[in-house]
Amino acid sequence: IKDGTTESPNSKPVTLEQCLLRFTGEERLESFRCSSCAVEKSAVKQLSMQKLPLVFCFHLKRFEHNLNNKKVLTRTKVEDFVKFPAHSLDMSPFLAHRNVKDPTAAGNGSLHPQHYDLFAVVNHYGSIDHGHYTCYIVQGENNWFKCDDAWITHVDASEVLESEGYLLFYVKRDLVYGSASVASS
Repeated sequence: IKDGTTESPNSKPVTLEQCLLRFTGEERLESFRCSSCAVEKSAVKQLSMQKLPLVFCFHLKRFEHNLNNKKVLTRTKVEDFVKFPAHSLDMSPFLAHRNVKDPTAAGNGSLHPQHYDLFAVVNHYGSIDHGHYTCYIVQGENNWFKCDDAWITHVDASEVLESEGYLLFYVKRDLVYGSASVASS
């Protein structure tokens, strides 16, 4: 990271937001054959979301399978740390129209951020061939618990945010029903 941005398009993301930007960024396709005219040309592909769900489950790629130069399949566990927020993950930049109007703004056209809060994290400990899964879950505002088989223990939020993260679960903070908005707690 240099000045808050990744140095090159091939550098590894270090935050969940950078992962999402990379996942939804424009991708140049060379030698793309048009389905309408069958002409081969370059094109741009970009993933985006038309509508946001109430709950997001982000699956971080932690297992990698590659063919080496001898055509042998290698399997490795990816243990790069990805920083993820506990609160206020704004998903509005990843919408297709990127211009979410606030339905409660009475026509003033203000933008409405789409904030999500973390409520669970699943972690994998071990290697690609064997290991153990645990889960962190929140109850209330900032009351975190670690679930490890039959043991459930109270933990500090910092332990959750410093964990490796395999599956990250976020819930939408404000639920909008027609013209009424309900803040979740």
